[in-house]
Amino acid sequence: MPIKEFDPIEVKDGFASVKIYRCVNNKDYFTYAVTWWAEGKRHRRAIADLTEAKREAKRIARELADGRHSMASITVRDLSYFKDLEKKMGGVPLHEAVQLWLNVAAKKVPSVLVKEVAEEMLRAKNNDDYVGEKQKTNLRLRWGKFSQTFGDRVISTIKAREIDQFLSNPEWAPRTRAHYRQAILMLFDYAKRKEYVDPDRDHQADKTEVIRVQESKLESWSIGEMRTLLQHATPKTLPWIVLGAFAGVRSAEIERMDWEDIDWNANLILVHSKRVGRGKIRAHNDRTIPMTENLKSWLSPFRTCSGNILHSLGVKNIYEDLDNITKKIRQRNTDFEWKPNANRHSFATYYLALTGDASQTALACGHNPSMLLRRYKTITVNGRTVTREMAKEYFSLAPESVQTSTEKTETRSK
Repeated sequence: MPIKEFDPIEVKDGFASVKIYRCVNNKDYFTYAVTWWAEGKRHRRAIADLTEAKREAKRIARELADGRHSMASITVRDLSYFKDLEKKMGGVPLHEAVQLWLNVAAKKVPSVLVKEVAEEMLRAKNNDDYVGEKQKTNLRLRWGKFSQTFGDRVISTIKAREIDQFLSNPEWAPRTRAHYRQAILMLFDYAKRKEYVDPDRDHQADKTEVIRVQESKLESWSIGEMRTLLQHATPKTLPWIVLGAFAGVRSAEIERMDWEDIDWNANLILVHSKRVGRGKIRAHNDRTIPMTENLKSWLSPFRTCSGNILHSLGVKNIYEDLDNITKKIRQRNTDFEWKPNANRHSFATYYLALTGDASQTALACGHNPSMLLRRYKTITVNGRTVTREMAKEYFSLAPESVQTSTEKTETRSK
């Protein structure tokens, strides 16, 4: 009889299995039983030596797998079918393929609706102090729009072609569609991390078509246009204009900037990459910008100010104030048009021409040099390529050389 303490040795070949048991004939003598199933019955063969028993088990398993062993329960046609399946799988034994299928089948992906995933991820973003309010608003808008179409669908059932169809909205510009695709990718990445979709496979959003966006045309102010803009600037709008035009600070960066970020002694401006909720700051992309002499002159009257730059000046909506300035300019110059982001683009264009140093300009702008050269090196202003002499004239625009609207009013009153 088999000894319970001895673990049977199993020899496999494909789907065939042969087992070896150790048996006792008397207190001092052991034999080994090679057992297998064939013809609907269990077969057994006694062998005294374990090495010989293993050799015999391998031979029998090989015959069973090849169909050479007579088996009433499995036909030659069945064996041929099984061997053909193994060939299609690149020689992977059928039992391994079956086990793999069983493992996959055991992973039951929960039936979580798209709107439930969106709500869960939005709660996580709302509790993240390092996500800005603008980004939260955009995500709420885009996930909400996606949920209007797919909200009641289980997220694991959404196909790439359905997402592509959603993104093909003819009312959206390519950039808008690209933003929506990015938000959907974030949603499916989150679902994959939480195993709401198969964690071992690429999710369907990854398989959607990439939306190519053409870079918007960059426009810079001419020296005359910048002089006109400075002449009509108000005390509320002047810091916003000059920080962009003569330091290249982004609009969003100016909105969250404090007067304390200006180091008057070192002539440096500290730009935080992102100031977020509860006073926390992301410092991994902070940069400093040297103040040019004309910029320092424009900002000197505000040297005693403190706190947020725009709030300290009573600015409620900087863009409405700039729109009013544009309307005043157009009363005398109907050709004047506001150019989006032209302050920052002008700084990069003229500063690159002034210094001839892409690395220094890129550092001030928060770009990498290759990207800066690609976007700004070939910019022309009113059909003219910006030269170093033009750049010197641009950065010489200072209060003493530009009469502002406030000064004009005071002159007329006198």
